[in-house]
Amino acid sequence: MSRVPRALALLLLFCASFACVEEGNAGADAGKAAAAAPAQEAERSALFAKEAADALRAQDYPAAYQQASRAIELNARNAQALNYRAVALIHLNRHQEAVQDAGAALILAPGNAAILQTRSQALSHQGKYQEGLMDADATLQRDAANAFAYESKAFALAGLHENSAALEALRSAAGIDPRFQGRLERALQLPQDTDLTLLFDDGAAAPAQGLSPRRFARLAVLTAVGGLLIALAVLHIASASWRDQVRMTVRRALAPAADSGNAPAPGDAFWTQYELVKEIGLGGMGVVYDARDRALERRVAVKKMRDEIRLDPQERRSFVREARLVAQLHHPGIADIYGIVEDGPDIYLVFEFVEGRTLQDALKSSGPLELTRARAILKEMAAAVEHAHERGVIHRDLKPSNVMLTPEGRVKVMDFGVARQAKDTLAKLSGADTVAGTPSYMAPEQEQGAARRESDVYALGVCLYEMLTGSLPFSGSGAVMLLNKLTGKHIPPTQRAPCLPQALDLLMAVALAPDPDQRYKTPAELVAALEIIPVARA
Repeated sequence: MSRVPRALALLLLFCASFACVEEGNAGADAGKAAAAAPAQEAERSALFAKEAADALRAQDYPAAYQQASRAIELNARNAQALNYRAVALIHLNRHQEAVQDAGAALILAPGNAAILQTRSQALSHQGKYQEGLMDADATLQRDAANAFAYESKAFALAGLHENSAALEALRSAAGIDPRFQGRLERALQLPQDTDLTLLFDDGAAAPAQGLSPRRFARLAVLTAVGGLLIALAVLHIASASWRDQVRMTVRRALAPAADSGNAPAPGDAFWTQYELVKEIGLGGMGVVYDARDRALERRVAVKKMRDEIRLDPQERRSFVREARLVAQLHHPGIADIYGIVEDGPDIYLVFEFVEGRTLQDALKSSGPLELTRARAILKEMAAAVEHAHERGVIHRDLKPSNVMLTPEGRVKVMDFGVARQAKDTLAKLSGADTVAGTPSYMAPEQEQGAARRESDVYALGVCLYEMLTGSLPFSGSGAVMLLNKLTGKHIPPTQRAPCLPQALDLLMAVALAPDPDQRYKTPAELVAALEIIPVARA
């Protein structure tokens, strides 16, 4: 077993000396003794992390998980060990736990490319493809020659049904690392409409890539130059009280429960008011629970905020401020926020529980909708968005997965404002140069960082196009898609569905106009234009 790199050992000694000075009030000898123990724990933790890396290379994932866990027990701030354990968990099909470990590692080493790539894989395995794509793009901004990040990007794009862009990302991966050539060749041999996510069931091609002990040591040295506090966090050396506080925070985020790896502790004050029914899933804001309000005896949805949001004081304040603004929206077509609760370090949002399925699920199972049904859904969506606009709130992420269809046939628009704020925060903390939203539904000015009310009108137009044709109006991804939006190059809906009235082509040209000043000014204008179009007769 190799030793810790010399540069890392020297920096550990330097940081240990600093810790002794900081705690000098207890006496010089006591300070040196207190610093020596954490340094020894850190070195032992690093050695266990090295054994975890060796096990990953040997594809012995249970052993990798065990060794990484031992490293974390010795030092809960070992970001390297958390990343290795997350990789092992991906291969053990424990994807939610992998997301949690990678998220905890990013708190300790913000913006680290290898950890972002790991979380990207885990998120995509959970079906959180948009979030996985965001992490993959953030990885590539830091390491443009990272073949594994291109593979993660391909996985996420495949999940978003952008097969052409997924193949392009696989070509980039294979061009950098020949180990991906076989996967590319298999993808090219498949029919055009095949679900390419099936190619990624075997996980990452190189589980221990990206965060070797030498690269981790270099990261630690550079971080120390940038600021000693961050170096202390990454290299696991600080005062005993601060060390215990951070260890408690990380362990709380990773604590297992009977049904879920992120279930709330039964002693939390918040959960004396609400009865936990089950965990629904992990979204962009955090963990989502099905719960029951004990006092009012009603079913609610509870969203517990992600650590990246709640542990950053400035982002926490911004998020709570945005949530309070959105909580003032009360409309039949908008899911209500019943409460915003800060319980110690945690933030909970209590939402109206909406029964039903998303518009995205409905389109997947039943295909395109008839004009009369699509018009009825759009009318309710537009009324909800119009209500928000009148109160100064722009949604910025309208798409079928954010629209619920209830069993009674009503439409509920979800995630006003707060989801966008969460995505902004996560992008900022991960260092991703991105804007909130989903590219396929975003107006060109929003994609360039300037969202306005007409941007939501544009997204409503894209949703209408997809409801009627089963396809998205603009092809490509990234810069190619943006160029198509800026030039207004989309396939008219009647070419995709000849049974549709010709007037829809003109309506869509206005709704999707590149210049926001040339679009319908409000959601109501779009609906008014749609309502005068007669249903085509067979």
